[in-house]
Amino acid sequence: MPDRARVRNRACRFGLRTARQNDGHRQRGRSAERHVGRARGPQACSALSDIALAANRLRGRWQDRGVKSTGSDLIVRLAGPEDLLAVLGVHARRDSNDPLPSRASKLETDTWTQMLAVAGLSVYVAELDGDTVGTASAMISPNITYDCRPTAIIEAVVVACPYRRRGFATSLPRHLLRDMNSAGCNKVQLLSHKRHSGDGAHRLYTSLGFEPEAEGFRLYLGRIPDAVEEARRK
Repeated sequence: MPDRARVRNRACRFGLRTARQNDGHRQRGRSAERHVGRARGPQACSALSDIALAANRLRGRWQDRGVKSTGSDLIVRLAGPEDLLAVLGVHARRDSNDPLPSRASKLETDTWTQMLAVAGLSVYVAELDGDTVGTASAMISPNITYDCRPTAIIEAVVVACPYRRRGFATSLPRHLLRDMNSAGCNKVQLLSHKRHSGDGAHRLYTSLGFEPEAEGFRLYLGRIPDAVEEARRK
């Protein structure tokens, strides 16, 4: 079993949250622990508590202060409820300079609220001169392998089209990797579609230390994205 005190000590380096944020996460943590404890017993409950604590401290660190990337005025921080429109705007401009959305749908608002409440799930935003130019998501989950150190998954790394080729897509995941290392993660995984092999994305990930050592598989149970459909036809 992992040294729980050591994991908690790592987590404490993330800084203090506000009392209100702590109360909310403790309530969610107790609810999740009761659910897991009924299904898998006290050991599973204890492991979830350790990882949830690390993830919640991580979330608090970035809400307390932004961190500037070296050589630029880019600030990377954890997203909050007020950032939904900005994140939607980044995704709207991932392939073109389309106008920013003026409002979020009820489904998007409800989903965003649910995402921010999930223990271990963090959404980051990258800001430049007050504008949100990039976003990424990270999930830290318990793992009984690798000496019971948690595993992290990076998803949805996007820099808005007008801000490409300025190093922001490198700075953003670097911040995530720094947090994951502090959280005690042993392994970090991400998937990048084959269509990105020629646009520099794969070179970016290898420059950050990722190795293309696994074959990824994906199954869409709902709608297949247009970009994926187009790539399949080529």
